[in-house]
Amino acid sequence: MLNGSMDNQYKIVLNTFEEYKSLTRNQILNLFKFNYYAIVHHSSKIEGNTLTLEETEFLLDKNLTPKSKPLEDLLMVNDHYSALLYVIELAKNKSKFDLNELKNISSLLMKNSEKMVSNVLGITYASKGDLRLSNLRAGKTVFMNYDKVESKVLQLLDYISVNLNSKNFIEINKLAFLFHYQMVTIHPFLDGNGRLSRLVMNYVQQYHNIPLSYIYANDKLDYYKALNITRENENLEIFYKFMFNQLNKQLKAEIKHLKKQPKIKKNKKGFSLIF
Repeated sequence: MLNGSMDNQYKIVLNTFEEYKSLTRNQILNLFKFNYYAIVHHSSKIEGNTLTLEETEFLLDKNLTPKSKPLEDLLMVNDHYSALLYVIELAKNKSKFDLNELKNISSLLMKNSEKMVSNVLGITYASKGDLRLSNLRAGKTVFMNYDKVESKVLQLLDYISVNLNSKNFIEINKLAFLFHYQMVTIHPFLDGNGRLSRLVMNYVQQYHNIPLSYIYANDKLDYYKALNITRENENLEIFYKFMFNQLNKQLKAEIKHLKKQPKIKKNKKGFSLIF
């Protein structure tokens, strides 16, 4: 039953994507910047950040600091944006995504974090992109032992590298969502693993120049539920279903935004006229 419902869902997302593409060819707007700010806002808010989308946009676009917001929230947003831009350039340049790059992204995300763990194995700094040397749990979820982290990350990165040249829109997103799911399940760093996992998803999407997706912050509980049920059932189709629903929701919102933008027409002299 799940496979049949997934086939129908893929058709729905593809139809929405086709409408999205038709509009992006005929509209003038700062679409990428709008998308980047939304990615940073929703991903940070899932982790407890208090900035609204408007406050995030003002901070990143105009460097206007919202009043009465914790300093750590402002730093989180700025650090997330820096990490996102780094990931985008990495993908645009078709640069190799290896363990060092993963650590670089993590260190950018956690640049202003002072989180550190010291034990008999050494000192691990979140801000330096160190792989964790201790075990982690979040609520009822216990993540894999620290001594398995590096080998599992390398195995995952190899898999992504081998399969990165997928051409189909659905298959590209499935690979991006798998990267997201596996990375957050491994939980390789002390902190920032959720944001990191969503950024590596964006890397795959940017590599193929398709829309960068995000999880809506108000769907946070459904997101965690999808992750947990996927782990319990060892069935990635459950996570795919949630993620494609999110993608379709996002594309529809962007289509609505696009339809409000002025259209471009060219006169005989080649000048772009807005009507």
